[in-house]
Amino acid sequence: MMEGKSMQISVRSQTAAQTTLSWQPVAGAARYRILWSDRPGETVRFKTAGESGESLFTFCRSTHIPYYIKVQALAENGALLEESTPVQTPVGRVLQQQLEALSRGLVAVTANTGVFISWRLFKSEVTGHNATGLTGTDFVLYKNGVRLATVTDSTNYLDAQGTSGDTYAVAPLVNGVEGPACRGVKPWQKGYYELPLQKPADGVTPAGEPFAYHANDMSVGDIDNDGEYEYFVKWDPDNSHDVSIKGYTGRCFIDCYKLDGTLVWRLDMGQNIRAGAHYTQFMVYDFNGDGRAEMAVKTAPGTVMTRFAPDGTVLSRRYITMPQKDLDAGYSHADNYVCTAQDYRLHMAEVFRRWHTHPEVVNGRWPATVEQCFGLAPQYAYPLCEADALALADYFLDVYAPSRSPKNELRRFEGFIFDGPEYLTMFGGDGAELDTIDYPYPRVDDGLLWGDYAMPRIEPCNRVDRFNAGVAYLDGERPYLIACRGYYTRATLAAYDFFENHFHKVWGIDSGFVPMANPFNDSGCHLAVGTDPVYGILAGQGNHSISTADIDGDGCMEIVYGAAAIDHDGSLLYSKYGTLPDGRTRAKFGHGDAMHVADIDPDSPGLEIFNVYEEGERAPYGWALRDAETGDVRFGEYAEEDLGRCMIGKIDPNTRGLQVWVKDVYDVNGRKLEVPTPGTNMKIYWAGDLSTQITDGADYLHGDQYGVINDLTHGVMLQPAGTATNNGTKGNPCLVADVLGDFREELLVRTADDTAIRIYTTTDLTPHKLFTLMHDAQYRCGVAWQNNCYNQPCYPSFYYAGDMDFANVLPQLNAKPTLWMAGDSIMQSYAPGDKPVTGWGEMLHTLAQGDAVCQAAHRADCPFPQEMRYELPGLVIDNCAMAGRSSKTFREEGRLDDIAAHIRPGDLLVVSFGTSFNDSRAKDIKGVEDALQAAYPDWSVRRAFTAQIIINHVQARDGEKIDNMQQAMDRAVANGVKNLVVQPTHLMHGAEYDEMMEMIDDYRDKFESVAVAEPLLGEVGADATVINEDKEAVAKAVTAEAVATAGYDSVEAAAKDGTAFVFMGHGTSHTAKISYSQMQTVMQTLGYDNVFIGTVEGEPESTSCENVIEAVKAAGYTKVVLRPLMVVAGDHANNDMAGADEDSWLSQFEASGAFDSVDCQIAGLGGVADVEQLYIAHTKAAIDSLNG
Repeated sequence: MMEGKSMQISVRSQTAAQTTLSWQPVAGAARYRILWSDRPGETVRFKTAGESGESLFTFCRSTHIPYYIKVQALAENGALLEESTPVQTPVGRVLQQQLEALSRGLVAVTANTGVFISWRLFKSEVTGHNATGLTGTDFVLYKNGVRLATVTDSTNYLDAQGTSGDTYAVAPLVNGVEGPACRGVKPWQKGYYELPLQKPADGVTPAGEPFAYHANDMSVGDIDNDGEYEYFVKWDPDNSHDVSIKGYTGRCFIDCYKLDGTLVWRLDMGQNIRAGAHYTQFMVYDFNGDGRAEMAVKTAPGTVMTRFAPDGTVLSRRYITMPQKDLDAGYSHADNYVCTAQDYRLHMAEVFRRWHTHPEVVNGRWPATVEQCFGLAPQYAYPLCEADALALADYFLDVYAPSRSPKNELRRFEGFIFDGPEYLTMFGGDGAELDTIDYPYPRVDDGLLWGDYAMPRIEPCNRVDRFNAGVAYLDGERPYLIACRGYYTRATLAAYDFFENHFHKVWGIDSGFVPMANPFNDSGCHLAVGTDPVYGILAGQGNHSISTADIDGDGCMEIVYGAAAIDHDGSLLYSKYGTLPDGRTRAKFGHGDAMHVADIDPDSPGLEIFNVYEEGERAPYGWALRDAETGDVRFGEYAEEDLGRCMIGKIDPNTRGLQVWVKDVYDVNGRKLEVPTPGTNMKIYWAGDLSTQITDGADYLHGDQYGVINDLTHGVMLQPAGTATNNGTKGNPCLVADVLGDFREELLVRTADDTAIRIYTTTDLTPHKLFTLMHDAQYRCGVAWQNNCYNQPCYPSFYYAGDMDFANVLPQLNAKPTLWMAGDSIMQSYAPGDKPVTGWGEMLHTLAQGDAVCQAAHRADCPFPQEMRYELPGLVIDNCAMAGRSSKTFREEGRLDDIAAHIRPGDLLVVSFGTSFNDSRAKDIKGVEDALQAAYPDWSVRRAFTAQIIINHVQARDGEKIDNMQQAMDRAVANGVKNLVVQPTHLMHGAEYDEMMEMIDDYRDKFESVAVAEPLLGEVGADATVINEDKEAVAKAVTAEAVATAGYDSVEAAAKDGTAFVFMGHGTSHTAKISYSQMQTVMQTLGYDNVFIGTVEGEPESTSCENVIEAVKAAGYTKVVLRPLMVVAGDHANNDMAGADEDSWLSQFEASGAFDSVDCQIAGLGGVADVEQLYIAHTKAAIDSLNG
């Protein structure tokens, strides 16, 4: 193989979703293989994007980051002839992801050697990277109001002389300019902070069993847009149950607290929501983009919200809004659907009584009789009478179910809910109900169709009540809610947006129920496929949690549903099947208890997934590391048992990449490592060296778990006391997330007595600098879905470890596009001494994202001193404009050559020269002014422009200062003007006229009298047929001027010579655009059949250039004269009408090939004597109105 120079890759074109590449053909090549990576580096393993038979290929991935592409030329036999060097693609789009506007999150903690302080860096403050972290905003740390240190390489500091009585604050430092400091904080005295809780009262079940409450899962969200998180705490009773466990439970509550312990609201889930890890997932996120977090949760009749004032008094107590259809059906909040053992017996009798009507029975898919299901000879006549149905129910409870398994004690089946409405509710951060809808996929039954009766262990209300939820940026920029039901057999998912403050279903997915020959005896239901022809293979593939991440490089998040993945648009990316050890049997990967989606291998493009699977000998793998985009296994092992949990993290500093483990530890290439196996309950980013820590130990089945933070390198890093973890053997903290301080995670764990949530933050000093992980959308969504059934850790979208390359954290910064600007004074960047003169080119960066950290400087290699370069997080603006230059002199002076020497693929060039014309301004506007002054010598005539950009340009180029409207009004007030007459030089009513009137109205009370004259065309009529004297006068004046200038005695003479006149106005979307249609009506009324009205903007549509050309052609004219229908013959007349560009009217008329000649008259209406007299008449009418 040769690495030749002939295959130089070029970017041909690019869109938001794809990049087209080309290269020089290689002699002898039969085809080309295209390889890609989303990161550079010598150790990176490129992936195959595809093959092409020609030297052209379209690479389909979102262009919000750069990619590295290389091409291999292959011979007919597949031999490698040549390989190109990688080329970096440009960035073609910017994802404007919705992120929280957080505070600095400053935290100070007393440590062994002083006070440790840490704070947030925002993603928007990052401009680049170095060897140890990200660069951008630096910080000034204050202690007791006195500058303590300038911190540039991290966002933490250890004050060795700090004491518990000190107060710390931090201020951002950008380009040497210090911003305002954040609110000061004092150190946490005990090394942690306790958020006080208000524990719900104990209770007693209907069976007389007492229960008490424990703080359980948590989430965070900013409910009031103050930049500080509020804390959402779920309360579970100590009799909360897994869906497979019988018994009554207490109610579930969700509280929202301020950090100081103020209870904002408490949501009582009500009697019809069972307590347990699988029933209530609460998604906290800013779903409507208003800067305030909402909470989405499954509800039911009886769910009630209580809101509190800061002093603890009740503000309101309201039940959720039940749909009217349910109220009409007789449902109410007083209903209680929690079953007793007798309820269940009667329920089964009713199921059997209706057996003959069940669709599966009617369609012949299930046995015709219940006896057949139980293996009995026919005994009863169908439809069953009540007595026979009860007899079969008793047989089922006492004989059949126990025969399947001695654990089937269904006579004691109680505490479950298999009836009644189910809802999905969105609450505002303040506790107000925003919307309630039916839960997307109802239970249908008690689990009979879901396989709950099919296995030896009969577990009604089990598989049917397995819920998951999540948040995903399905469009790449905004958060969507994901609501799920089922994963052992039938799997359903629905996606909603809440952008308009109500649920809007984006898509829904349903695998369909898995077919069963006998719903009371079909142990293969977990292995079956659902009935849906597309989504059927999704059945049985889900986990007890989901993950959301962009796994296919399209810029949008997908939903990883265990062994399957759903694309952002709801289509199925894959559902993985494999082959059992016999080499013949195809089987689904199936359900598993734990899953991790992250950048596990830093040398492999994209993300990876590490899973365990619990189907044992019926699944091809017990655990596997997979490629996230394809789901393909990189390595894994078959297992004949349920392996429980798995974990990933950087636990071996000497091994490249993260490590993965179940029972043994492996590197990313499947090599078994000789290191101890850590725990698998929860990971946490705690250490300063970017390694991964674990909470508690490897044995999660025995003993209590307290939230001990440890790893193989540092040992125990935190040993909490007086704390407890949740969910039995799951042993998870309430929350692990980056809620305060720098980018590392906090441990939120309940105190053993449930009086507080204890927040621990690391005090391990780090030399690294990263933005808060809450500004990584993948991680932030993970914090939201962490409270799913089996709490799983969340991961950022980038590789996080001690051997990370910080260039890959925000790869778009490695290929930021540059906006090159070529122009004159209206665009130029001006020196401080030139102020207040300002060009729009130097102001453009203020409109861009990340302007707060914009760095402005002169480009070192640029020979032209006025050039300025504005460095933004996602864009560079290089302003090369220079006052007094035309496009010709700009080229002649080498300024365009300077740009050409630096411009790259993906960059943009903006050119703007000469937008105000002195000759026209003097002739047209001044002509009107002089005429008015001559007509009214006793009045003072003053000029004001409404276009600030023209004002700036004229001042910069000519040194002439012209007032804008506000300045003119202020000057009139200051000069003591009593009577004010405003004569607009606008052609007609419109947006600029309306803005002018708003300004005038603001000043009316400062004058004794104010009158505003009509614009040139006068009042706007109701439709195209309504004309006035002003429009008729203008039509006659401009036509006469055009006819004479063209050398004709009359408009009729011009018509006989085949000449048409086209008067081009501006056009507008304003309702006043009807004026142009009225002008055309005037021309026709006057008999000017060879006069046509057009507009630059093509509004009204009939006035577009294309339509006017067709009208002139249809009328049979062979000569055309173009003339502006504008007061001033400026940029539009010179460029849009008469310019040399192919889209000018002159060029388009000529290109049509329909005319022998096309001439232009560059003259504004302001220079026409009759028009000047019309302005005088309008002004007179305004003056007369002042005099009564």
